[in-house]
Amino acid sequence: MEEIIIPKGIIGEILRAGQMIQDNRHPTDVFLQLSEEAGELATELSIYAGYSKKEPGPDKIPGEAADVLICAIDLVYKTYNLSETEIEEIIRKKLQKWLNKSKVQ
Repeated sequence: MEEIIIPKGIIGEILRAGQMIQDNRHPTDVFLQLSEEAGELATELSIYAGYSKKEPGPDKIPGEAADVLICAIDLVYKTYNLSETEIEEIIRKKLQKWLNKSKVQ
């Protein structure tokens, strides 16, 4: 199987933004925000799938998914202070595991 390549940049940008925010947030605060964003993503998916009659929000699924990713990466930073490279390595391993378990063409 080919090596999975994650383009450099966005994880580092998220880490730098997290470092710039000086609001004394605790990992629990970040997790609660992540949970809120995951709920908003679930709502958008429910709308998309036709289970809800609500109108989609302005961010729709892509924007809410981005919020979830940002919060998840910030949570890792606030909890373990990992570097961009370390986070990318974890993502590569998890992605490879996901591919190994799935039917890949």
